[in-house]
Amino acid sequence: MITNDILKDNARKVLATKYWIIFCALLIAGMIGGAISSALSGAVYGVNLLISLLGTVIGASTRSAAGTAVSFFVAGILSFSFSLVVMVASCSISGIITVGVKRFTLEVRQGKDDIATIFFTFTSGKASNIIRVTIFKYLYICLWSLLFVIPGIIKTLEYFMIDYMLAENPDLSQERAFEITKRTMDGEKAFLFTLGLSFIGWILLCLLTCGFGAMFLSPYIQTTMAEYYTYLRTKALTTGIASETELPGITVI
Repeated sequence: MITNDILKDNARKVLATKYWIIFCALLIAGMIGGAISSALSGAVYGVNLLISLLGTVIGASTRSAAGTAVSFFVAGILSFSFSLVVMVASCSISGIITVGVKRFTLEVRQGKDDIATIFFTFTSGKASNIIRVTIFKYLYICLWSLLFVIPGIIKTLEYFMIDYMLAENPDLSQERAFEITKRTMDGEKAFLFTLGLSFIGWILLCLLTCGFGAMFLSPYIQTTMAEYYTYLRTKALTTGIASETELPGITVI
Protein backbone atom coordinates (compact mmCIF):
# COMPACT_ATOMS: atom_id res chain seq x y z
CA MET A 1 0.00 0.00 0.00
CA ILE A 2 1.29 3.44 -0.91
CA THR A 3 2.02 5.90 1.91
CA ASN A 4 3.21 9.48 2.23
CA ASP A 5 6.54 8.25 3.59
CA ILE A 6 7.14 5.97 0.60
CA LEU A 7 6.33 8.72 -1.90
CA LYS A 8 8.51 11.27 -0.12
CA ASP A 9 11.36 8.81 0.28
CA ASN A 10 11.29 8.09 -3.46
CA ALA A 11 11.17 11.82 -4.16
CA ARG A 12 14.19 12.46 -1.95
CA LYS A 13 16.14 9.82 -3.85
CA VAL A 14 15.48 11.70 -7.08
CA LEU A 15 16.31 15.05 -5.47
CA ALA A 16 19.60 13.69 -4.12
CA THR A 17 21.12 14.01 -7.59
CA LYS A 18 18.63 16.20 -9.50
CA TYR A 19 17.58 18.89 -7.03
CA TRP A 20 19.25 21.88 -8.64
CA ILE A 21 18.25 21.05 -12.19
CA ILE A 22 14.64 20.70 -11.02
CA PHE A 23 14.97 23.95 -9.10
CA CYS A 24 16.23 25.78 -12.20
CA ALA A 25 13.49 24.33 -14.41
CA LEU A 26 10.74 25.34 -11.99
CA LEU A 27 12.29 28.78 -11.54
CA ILE A 28 12.36 29.37 -15.30
CA ALA A 29 8.78 28.14 -15.70
CA GLY A 30 7.67 30.35 -12.82
CA MET A 31 9.42 33.41 -14.23
CA ILE A 32 7.88 32.90 -17.66
CA GLY A 33 4.43 32.37 -16.19
CA GLY A 34 4.80 35.38 -13.90
CA ALA A 35 5.99 37.65 -16.71
CA ILE A 36 3.12 36.66 -18.98
CA SER A 37 0.60 37.00 -16.16
CA SER A 38 1.88 40.50 -15.34
CA ALA A 39 1.72 41.50 -19.00
CA LEU A 40 -1.86 40.26 -19.32
CA SER A 41 -2.90 42.01 -16.10
CA GLY A 42 -1.37 45.23 -17.37
CA ALA A 43 -3.20 44.84 -20.66
CA VAL A 44 -6.52 44.33 -18.89
CA TYR A 45 -5.98 47.41 -16.73
CA GLY A 46 -4.92 49.59 -19.65
CA VAL A 47 -7.70 48.53 -22.01
CA ASN A 48 -10.38 48.77 -19.33
CA LEU A 49 -9.18 52.25 -18.43
CA LEU A 50 -9.30 53.28 -22.09
CA ILE A 51 -12.79 51.82 -22.54
CA SER A 52 -13.95 53.62 -19.41
CA LEU A 53 -12.58 56.95 -20.62
CA LEU A 54 -14.16 56.50 -24.05
CA GLY A 55 -17.46 55.60 -22.44
CA THR A 56 -17.29 58.74 -20.31
CA VAL A 57 -16.45 60.98 -23.29
CA ILE A 58 -19.13 59.48 -25.53
CA GLY A 59 -21.68 59.58 -22.73
CA ALA A 60 -20.92 63.25 -22.04
CA SER A 61 -21.13 64.13 -25.74
CA THR A 62 -24.65 62.71 -26.08
CA ARG A 63 -25.96 65.17 -23.47
CA SER A 64 -28.78 62.82 -22.52
CA ALA A 65 -29.32 60.34 -19.70
CA ALA A 66 -30.30 57.60 -22.15
CA GLY A 67 -27.21 58.16 -24.29
CA THR A 68 -24.97 58.12 -21.24
CA ALA A 69 -26.55 54.89 -19.98
CA VAL A 70 -26.14 53.21 -23.38
CA SER A 71 -22.51 54.31 -23.70
CA PHE A 72 -21.62 52.95 -20.27
CA PHE A 73 -23.51 49.72 -20.99
CA VAL A 74 -21.57 49.21 -24.22
CA ALA A 75 -18.32 50.06 -22.41
CA GLY A 76 -19.16 47.48 -19.76
CA ILE A 77 -19.83 44.80 -22.38
CA LEU A 78 -16.54 45.56 -24.15
CA SER A 79 -14.62 45.54 -20.89
CA PHE A 80 -16.14 42.22 -19.82
CA SER A 81 -15.50 40.66 -23.24
CA PHE A 82 -11.85 41.70 -23.25
CA SER A 83 -11.36 40.48 -19.68
CA LEU A 84 -12.91 37.13 -20.64
CA VAL A 85 -10.57 36.76 -23.61
CA VAL A 86 -7.57 37.54 -21.42
CA MET A 87 -8.75 35.05 -18.78
CA VAL A 88 -8.96 32.30 -21.42
CA ALA A 89 -5.51 33.26 -22.67
CA SER A 90 -4.16 33.15 -19.12
CA CYS A 91 -5.64 29.67 -18.54
CA SER A 92 -4.18 28.49 -21.85
CA ILE A 93 -0.70 29.70 -20.94
CA SER A 94 -0.99 28.24 -17.45
CA GLY A 95 -2.00 24.89 -18.94
CA ILE A 96 0.88 24.92 -21.43
CA ILE A 97 3.47 25.67 -18.76
CA THR A 98 2.01 23.22 -16.23
CA VAL A 99 1.95 20.30 -18.67
CA GLY A 100 5.55 21.06 -19.63
CA VAL A 101 6.60 21.02 -15.98
CA LYS A 102 4.78 17.73 -15.38
CA ARG A 103 6.55 16.20 -18.37
CA PHE A 104 9.88 17.39 -17.00
CA THR A 105 9.28 15.93 -13.53
CA LEU A 106 8.29 12.59 -15.02
CA GLU A 107 11.39 12.50 -17.22
CA VAL A 108 13.66 13.36 -14.30
CA ARG A 109 12.50 10.17 -12.57
CA GLN A 110 14.01 8.26 -15.49
CA GLY A 111 17.33 10.08 -15.43
CA LYS A 112 16.77 12.74 -18.09
CA ASP A 113 17.30 16.35 -17.00
CA ASP A 114 16.77 18.50 -20.10
CA ILE A 115 15.29 21.82 -18.98
CA ALA A 116 13.99 22.39 -22.51
CA THR A 117 11.35 19.77 -21.69
CA ILE A 118 9.29 22.46 -19.95
CA PHE A 119 8.54 23.72 -23.48
CA PHE A 120 7.28 20.27 -24.44
CA THR A 121 3.79 21.57 -25.25
CA PHE A 122 5.17 23.74 -28.04
CA THR A 123 7.56 21.15 -29.46
CA SER A 124 4.95 18.37 -29.41
CA GLY A 125 2.81 20.19 -31.94
CA LYS A 126 -0.26 19.28 -29.87
CA ALA A 127 -0.76 22.57 -28.08
CA SER A 128 -4.36 23.00 -29.28
CA ASN A 129 -5.58 19.79 -27.65
CA ILE A 130 -3.66 20.44 -24.45
CA ILE A 131 -5.09 23.96 -24.23
CA ARG A 132 -8.64 22.74 -24.88
CA VAL A 133 -8.53 20.05 -22.21
CA THR A 134 -6.90 22.27 -19.57
CA ILE A 135 -9.32 25.13 -20.22
CA PHE A 136 -12.24 22.79 -19.60
CA LYS A 137 -10.50 21.57 -16.44
CA TYR A 138 -10.21 25.12 -15.10
CA LEU A 139 -13.77 25.91 -16.19
CA TYR A 140 -15.26 22.91 -14.38
CA ILE A 141 -13.27 23.66 -11.23
CA CYS A 142 -14.39 27.30 -11.35
CA LEU A 143 -18.06 26.36 -11.78
CA TRP A 144 -17.94 23.75 -9.01
CA SER A 145 -16.20 26.30 -6.75
CA LEU A 146 -19.29 28.50 -6.97
CA LEU A 147 -21.04 25.87 -4.83
CA PHE A 148 -19.51 26.98 -1.52
CA VAL A 149 -15.87 26.24 -2.48
CA ILE A 150 -15.69 22.66 -1.14
CA PRO A 151 -17.02 21.06 -4.36
CA GLY A 152 -14.31 22.99 -6.21
CA ILE A 153 -11.65 21.50 -3.93
CA ILE A 154 -13.04 18.02 -4.53
CA LYS A 155 -12.95 18.51 -8.30
CA THR A 156 -9.42 19.87 -8.12
CA LEU A 157 -8.37 16.64 -6.42
CA GLU A 158 -10.37 14.56 -8.88
CA TYR A 159 -8.68 16.20 -11.89
CA PHE A 160 -5.18 15.75 -10.45
CA MET A 161 -4.07 13.34 -13.19
CA ILE A 162 -5.08 15.42 -16.22
CA ASP A 163 -1.90 17.49 -16.62
CA TYR A 164 0.29 14.43 -16.17
CA MET A 165 -1.72 12.38 -18.65
CA LEU A 166 -1.42 15.14 -21.24
CA ALA A 167 2.31 15.23 -20.55
CA GLU A 168 2.41 11.53 -21.44
CA ASN A 169 -0.06 11.67 -24.28
CA PRO A 170 -0.87 15.13 -25.69
CA ASP A 171 -3.39 13.50 -28.07
CA LEU A 172 -5.56 12.20 -25.22
CA SER A 173 -9.14 13.32 -25.81
CA GLN A 174 -11.00 15.53 -23.38
CA GLU A 175 -13.64 12.87 -22.73
CA ARG A 176 -11.13 10.14 -21.92
CA ALA A 177 -8.92 12.43 -19.85
CA PHE A 178 -11.80 13.29 -17.53
CA GLU A 179 -13.12 9.72 -17.46
CA ILE A 180 -9.75 8.19 -16.59
CA THR A 181 -8.92 10.67 -13.84
CA LYS A 182 -12.43 10.46 -12.35
CA ARG A 183 -12.40 6.66 -12.17
CA THR A 184 -8.79 6.38 -11.01
CA MET A 185 -9.15 9.02 -8.32
CA ASP A 186 -12.18 7.26 -6.86
CA GLY A 187 -11.06 6.45 -3.33
CA GLU A 188 -7.82 8.42 -3.76
CA LYS A 189 -8.93 12.01 -3.21
CA ALA A 190 -8.67 11.85 0.59
CA PHE A 191 -5.14 10.47 0.31
CA LEU A 192 -4.12 13.22 -2.11
CA PHE A 193 -5.59 15.83 0.22
CA THR A 194 -3.63 14.52 3.22
CA LEU A 195 -0.51 14.27 1.04
CA GLY A 196 -0.84 17.95 0.28
CA LEU A 197 -1.45 18.75 3.95
CA SER A 198 1.71 16.86 4.91
CA PHE A 199 3.72 19.74 3.47
CA ILE A 200 1.98 22.32 5.66
CA GLY A 201 4.88 22.50 8.12
CA TRP A 202 7.33 23.32 5.34
CA ILE A 203 4.91 25.83 3.87
CA LEU A 204 4.58 27.61 7.23
CA LEU A 205 8.36 27.82 7.44
CA CYS A 206 8.37 29.38 3.98
CA LEU A 207 6.06 32.10 5.27
CA LEU A 208 8.80 33.10 7.71
CA THR A 209 10.95 33.93 4.68
CA CYS A 210 8.15 36.04 3.16
CA GLY A 211 7.50 33.27 0.66
CA PHE A 212 11.06 33.21 -0.68
CA GLY A 213 11.63 29.71 0.67
CA ALA A 214 8.76 28.38 -1.46
CA MET A 215 11.13 28.31 -4.45
CA PHE A 216 13.30 25.80 -2.64
CA LEU A 217 10.34 23.74 -1.41
CA SER A 218 8.69 23.48 -4.82
CA PRO A 219 11.06 20.79 -6.22
CA TYR A 220 10.25 18.55 -3.25
CA ILE A 221 6.49 18.94 -3.70
CA GLN A 222 6.58 18.55 -7.49
CA THR A 223 8.77 15.45 -7.32
CA THR A 224 6.55 13.86 -4.66
CA MET A 225 3.44 14.50 -6.74
CA ALA A 226 5.13 12.95 -9.78
CA GLU A 227 5.77 9.85 -7.67
CA TYR A 228 2.11 9.74 -6.69
CA TYR A 229 0.98 10.09 -10.30
CA THR A 230 3.23 7.16 -11.24
CA TYR A 231 1.40 5.07 -8.65
CA LEU A 232 -1.99 6.22 -9.99
CA ARG A 233 -0.94 5.46 -13.56
CA THR A 234 -0.09 1.90 -12.56
CA LYS A 235 -3.47 1.61 -10.87
CA ALA A 236 -5.28 2.85 -14.00
CA LEU A 237 -3.46 0.35 -16.21
CA THR A 238 -3.76 -2.69 -13.95
CA THR A 239 -7.47 -2.14 -13.31
CA GLY A 240 -8.26 -1.63 -16.99
CA ILE A 241 -9.37 1.97 -16.56
CA ALA A 242 -6.85 3.05 -19.20
CA SER A 243 -4.74 1.29 -21.81
CA GLU A 244 -1.04 1.60 -22.53
CA THR A 245 -1.95 3.25 -25.82
CA GLU A 246 -3.68 6.03 -23.88
CA LEU A 247 -0.96 6.22 -21.21
CA PRO A 248 2.22 5.20 -23.05
CA GLY A 249 4.55 6.49 -20.35
CA ILE A 250 7.56 8.73 -20.83
CA THR A 251 10.09 7.31 -23.24
CA VAL A 252 13.54 8.73 -22.58
CA ILE A 253 16.02 8.27 -25.42
